[in-house]
Amino acid sequence: RLLPLSETPNSASLRTRSEQVIMKRNSESGSNLMKNEGIVHVKQTDEVAMGCGFGRCQPGCLRIFAHPIVFMIVLNSYCLVEGTIVSGLGSVVLSSLETRYKFSSIQLGMLSSTFDLTVLVTVVFISYFGGNSHKPRWLGAGVFIQGLGALLFASPQFIAGHYDIGKDANLSFEACQDASDFSPDCDESSNVYFVFILGNILVGIGAAPLFTIGTSYIDDIIHPKHAPIWIGIFYTVAVVGPAFGFGLGGAFLTVYVDPWRDTILEETDPGWVGAWWLGFVLCGGLSILMSFLFFMFPEKYANSELIQRERIKLASVQRNKKVKKEDLNMRFHIRELPSQIADILARMPFLFVTLTFSLQALIISGLVAFSPKYIETQFGLTASVGSLLSGAVAIPSAGVGIMLGAFLVYCKKPTTKRLSLYFFVLNVIASFFLAAFFLRCPTQDIAGITVSYPNSTLFDDQFLNATCNRNCSCDSTVFEPVCSDGITYFSPCRAGCDKYFFNGDTDDPKFENCTCGSSATAEEGYCDDNCIMIVPYLMVIAGALVTNMATQIPNVVITLRCIADEQRSLALGVQSVFVRAIGTIPGPIIVGALFDASCVYWQEECGDRGNCWVYDSEKLSLRMFSVTVSVRVVSLVFAFCAWIFFDVTLCNRGRVASMENEEEMKEADKRPRADSVEIANAVFEY
Repeated sequence: RLLPLSETPNSASLRTRSEQVIMKRNSESGSNLMKNEGIVHVKQTDEVAMGCGFGRCQPGCLRIFAHPIVFMIVLNSYCLVEGTIVSGLGSVVLSSLETRYKFSSIQLGMLSSTFDLTVLVTVVFISYFGGNSHKPRWLGAGVFIQGLGALLFASPQFIAGHYDIGKDANLSFEACQDASDFSPDCDESSNVYFVFILGNILVGIGAAPLFTIGTSYIDDIIHPKHAPIWIGIFYTVAVVGPAFGFGLGGAFLTVYVDPWRDTILEETDPGWVGAWWLGFVLCGGLSILMSFLFFMFPEKYANSELIQRERIKLASVQRNKKVKKEDLNMRFHIRELPSQIADILARMPFLFVTLTFSLQALIISGLVAFSPKYIETQFGLTASVGSLLSGAVAIPSAGVGIMLGAFLVYCKKPTTKRLSLYFFVLNVIASFFLAAFFLRCPTQDIAGITVSYPNSTLFDDQFLNATCNRNCSCDSTVFEPVCSDGITYFSPCRAGCDKYFFNGDTDDPKFENCTCGSSATAEEGYCDDNCIMIVPYLMVIAGALVTNMATQIPNVVITLRCIADEQRSLALGVQSVFVRAIGTIPGPIIVGALFDASCVYWQEECGDRGNCWVYDSEKLSLRMFSVTVSVRVVSLVFAFCAWIFFDVTLCNRGRVASMENEEEMKEADKRPRADSVEIANAVFEY
């Protein structure tokens, strides 16, 4: 038998002579397969070198990096930081970027989609070249590029000047008599949007090798019996990352964007911008430091060849036939690729399930990206509270949904035909939760925007000039809402207030001599509408996420059972392309367009349209409901077709060559075939 390196008599001398472990089995080139008593063996002839360190610098203290557990700790840290940046901070900061840099929601949606577009374009090339070379170094390069992208994403904070919401820093509020002193700041760079785009592109390139090369390397260094456990831990950390990002981002948004400058703004003010950039600087620095650790790991471990043989034996038992080493890494010739893809798409269950899956991604990706902003807009909460609530509901609900789907498949052990029925039923149940869009707070009554001025006539709706404030020369770039007699005014100046003082008990400003309302006084902030609809909304959204995510495991199992063994990896890649092209890339852009279409008052500054100050919550809810219902109806049609047109013979065509009749194919259809690694990859890809 082939002994592990630690059992060979000359292993100690090899370690003494060099910090590399050299294994030589034969002088011949290549690998030969020998069959002895029904067990496949490999006669290894390749020279395998293992060294821990940078190049030839391999001191003995770095041998700790030759342990798989150390690699898993570093890889999980990479995964945690990636999830924090992409799925956590990336969603949390959108509303802050809108206010700070006057972006429209469509621009924010395009920014959010840049990551998925980058991964879609680069992942195939990175996976191919990285999978055939020193994998830890590719991971190290990836996390380094991710760190650079995060730092570049935060750089506009330092290159675009400080934030003063377009007014003199010496002024406290825009009152009637000093309104002429307010002037917009038009010197800010107009190119920061492209800096954000470039930063997101770099983050996408850096994240591409994580779930392809990273998972492959785990499979190389962990025994096949234990690999599913370690991969399960890996993907559990991937779920924790976004939750950590929501919490971290929400905490940073309570800090003023320029913490070294004093401000009279409070977190409840519409013009408040939190320290959105702090999380990216922190995660970018950690990523760069972490990258050096990956360069310490060896290309192969001492037991890599033993693990390879175990994978061959396991594959031989599962497929009930002799498996060669090269079969585990089968690649199609480039000329065969179109015909292979055509054969995959010809399987109707796979095609319909993939289309359903992609349309689900279209809805969920857009809602997740704008969830904090939606809660902030519809329920009058701050950006930090909206972020915390989004993370607290979304992450646990998604986890429960995936576990529910796995429990359904594991306990019921349905045939693929019945599983496609479960897939359709779960999608039908999820559709009823779209009623969440009707749970909202009423649109605020804002004088001159949503309601008329109570005692005067509006003669300039663009600048909210009315007869009661016509002598104030108010500025429209500063949104400082005040409440008087149950009506909200855009600013103290728009309410005609010319004096203010601070309440000694609460330190809240109060305004006097207000000429636009029936009362001569006003208080800072929106008028309180005592709306508590946020609680039922979050409950319904949690139900929607649970039922939607419960369809993911059935989707993956149907996909793997309907595809030939040698085509499964390609099929999952094709499905990934569909999900990104139809779902995660256009999803945020469409939802951003719905936000812009529901805006009733835009900021006007320096002759250009800036960000939206006021949304019509009723229009936004109806538009979100209409679009999501339309998409859901189409997805239900595809899910229904996947069940109705399911054909066992077609689904099993080319899967197991030894089967001679349909009954035998149906019997094979009942046996679970989904490999845990492929299930984990496909679920997280969604």
